[in-house]
Amino acid sequence: MLTEEQATDWTARMVNTDGPTGPHWSIEQTEIVKNQRGINWNALEFWVAMNMVYSDYSEVFKTYGVRDKIYLYADIAYAFLADADAEPDKLAKYYSSIISH
Repeated sequence: MLTEEQATDWTARMVNTDGPTGPHWSIEQTEIVKNQRGINWNALEFWVAMNMVYSDYSEVFKTYGVRDKIYLYADIAYAFLADADAEPDKLAKYYSSIISH
């Protein structure tokens, strides 16, 4: 499982496609959206995943006119995390294999 230290390190270093660095949403904000969507997932992992989606794809979403659709970011984050054909602890493995290097 992704640790809090890894999560804060990762999100602090995110370079968002729209310019700023760091997380776009707080963990409290992503927790609200997660609960509104009925998503049952670890709050810390969901926070990282939702910010990762924003960081990497917000400009693509903007191109298609969906940049401000917070539920879309939440649903894609959840789809990434809950990928049925992925190994357990996908986010931690992604961090250790790709992000931390």
